Amino acid sequence: MTGRRLLLPVTVLVAGWILLRDLPTTDGDTRLELADAVTGVALGVAAAALMPVRRDDSGRIVTTAGVGYAVLWIAVIGGRIRPWGTSVQPLALSA
Repeated sequence: MTGRRLLLPVTVLVAGWILLRDLPTTDGDTRLELADAVTGVALGVAAAALMPVRRDDSGRIVTTAGVGYAVLWIAVIGGRIRPWGTSVQPLALSA
């Protein structure tokens, strides 16, 4: 692990905070955002558990993803695409 590699998540966090701090959070929006964040963390932990990291014989870092990871990935991407439709309407942007 290098300092640069550890700095990347911190940089993303700071950039996200700066860009999203003015996001409107009225009524039930905060609860929905919190639920989304918890779901994202849970899915991230599950993905990390399903894709172990190890060193091979030459010392290189190797990851291996099996069927469980593939199923989780397909479910998450499928859930984001939602081919069955949704009642959420796109925002109308005005000048």
